Amino acid sequence: MNKKKRFWTTIMILALLALIAVLGYLAWYMYQDYLARQHAQEVQETVSVSSVIKEEPEVEEESEAVSEIPEEDLGKEGEATEVPDSIFVDLENPIDFAALKEINPELYAWIQVDDTQINYPIAQRANDDGFYLHHDMYGDAVFAGCLYTESVNSTDWTDPLTIIYGHNMRNQTMFYDLHKFESQEFFDSHPYFYIYSQDNIRVYEVFAAFTYDDRRTLEYFNLDDPEVFQSYIDGVKTGTLDGWQGGHVRQETQVDANSRIVTLQTCVGAGGELRYLVQGVLVSEGGKVVNAENE
Repeated sequence: MNKKKRFWTTIMILALLALIAVLGYLAWYMYQDYLARQHAQEVQETVSVSSVIKEEPEVEEESEAVSEIPEEDLGKEGEATEVPDSIFVDLENPIDFAALKEINPELYAWIQVDDTQINYPIAQRANDDGFYLHHDMYGDAVFAGCLYTESVNSTDWTDPLTIIYGHNMRNQTMFYDLHKFESQEFFDSHPYFYIYSQDNIRVYEVFAAFTYDDRRTLEYFNLDDPEVFQSYIDGVKTGTLDGWQGGHVRQETQVDANSRIVTLQTCVGAGGELRYLVQGVLVSEGGKVVNAENE
């Protein structure tokens, strides 16, 4: 065999091996996507229908405190609608945490965002922050993982800023639906998300949703310093935060260095160097309205 023929034979073999590698990767990716769909369905159908989700109480007539708000005081153009103190009082925790912890004692909270698929438990593993990146709520190895926080955050939601991480899954599970907040209309019409824990219900008002770079916020900023935290908040609300790539802000929402913020964070596209963040400030805890002035 002459050199030219050997050269082209080698090229064909290498091309064939490259094709096999690509097809193998695609098959693996499709299989992981299939597993993610199966596990997401199991969480939504098996867990949600089981005793982990309590039965909804019968709906009663709307409370007098809400129904008697004068129409002229609601939704004034250019003004923030004042939230009546009673609006959060009748919220009932729908999660049976005793049943949830039988599944996995590291599941310590649950998050729900209206009109999205985001209705999942939140986990945290001490000494292994990356575990739930690719392990599900049962602790099984699954590409989609589980929503989680890192051990730098406490599990009692008292930190100035807590970050909940979740994958942006192509099958529209986990934190995929955070990208709905890219729509101004959705951002404007969905001002709250809810976090349930064993002893409390917390309501957060969404004040910002934006694309950001991939820096690790809790390491990059010393948010335990009130001045640094205030500077961070100012940067978010003005769109001048280093790394800000554009988004929406609810300027009328009160946020300052006494606030407690939760950030929901996922990837943009298939990973890369950008992240999408939805940030909410605590406005109700255990049925009591919270703001920076009464912290």
